[in-house]
Amino acid sequence: SRHLRELTARVALGDAATVLFVVQRPDAVRGVRPSDWHDPEFARTCRSAATAGVSFRAVRVAPGLDGSTVEAEIPVDLVPYSTAAIAVQCEQNAEFTGW
Repeated sequence: SRHLRELTARVALGDAATVLFVVQRPDAVRGVRPSDWHDPEFARTCRSAATAGVSFRAVRVAPGLDGSTVEAEIPVDLVPYSTAAIAVQCEQNAEFTGW
């Protein structure tokens, strides 16, 4: 969150700023979003930074021994969402996941 606040301050001074999420999951096709469940402060700070003018982009990459290959740009979803379903799922799987 600290870096997002610093980027927001730079935008307020007239600079441009972009956050780039690099996703190493081949199943990430619909997009990526900050987790309101795992790090709600970071999710809130992302939304605040976007409102202030910080841009958000994401790419899906395939890591390999010779480097990573960018496969696609994917959407970044900053819309707030309910964590109720995630809470139920975490509760049901708590003994297996470590969350």
